[in-house]
Amino acid sequence: MRPAINVGLSVSRVGGNAQTKAMKKIAGSLRLDLAQYRELQAFAQFGSDLDKATLRQLTRGERMVEILKQGQYVPLPVEKQVAIIYAGTRGYLDDLPVASLKQWEADLYVFLDEKHSGVLHDIRTSGKLEPATEEALKHAIEEFKSRAREVNHESGRWPAAASTRMNQGRIRSVKNTQQITKAMKMVSAAKLRRAQDRLVSARPYSRQAAGDPGAPGRGRAFLAPLPEARPRHRRR
Repeated sequence: MRPAINVGLSVSRVGGNAQTKAMKKIAGSLRLDLAQYRELQAFAQFGSDLDKATLRQLTRGERMVEILKQGQYVPLPVEKQVAIIYAGTRGYLDDLPVASLKQWEADLYVFLDEKHSGVLHDIRTSGKLEPATEEALKHAIEEFKSRAREVNHESGRWPAAASTRMNQGRIRSVKNTQQITKAMKMVSAAKLRRAQDRLVSARPYSRQAAGDPGAPGRGRAFLAPLPEARPRHRRR
């Protein structure tokens, strides 16, 4: 997680104005909560006796920081951002190990696409989190969490009764990411080749400017000659 300056500081006047109403509703206090988490995290290093409220805030803050991390070239639709931040701010991640959150998050997206695509569609099209939509999202997360408890954590596999299309969705997501990465590498390579070509073509002129006697064109004027003045004719 790499904020522009500090999660406790506002670095843009656009900020909330660019957010959808659904995002404002679930993440309105997120910046303040993260700032308080940073302060408690520093304080906890010097004290061992922490009350339950402080421990609970540290637990949630650690998980919120983890789900806010985003991979390079992996854009996330706003409706899925709303879903995972809702799960985090409402405490559905508090009892999960931090190391398993990325896999849990990826499985949640596949589950929502597979079983509750209507909820994501409503958030995407309306930009709001209406009470009915929020209740549906809450039910979907609770259903997924109850199913996730059946996962064999040692093998990382879903039980046989679970839909195999979840694994297929993850495979498609990985392939899409690989294609995007490959395309970005090709674009970067093409830009590098063009820059190298320009450098090679400009090399003789740089040698002339440096006074290299072996440079091609040495002894001739480096700059193009000025046009000759036209003869003046007297008026009769």
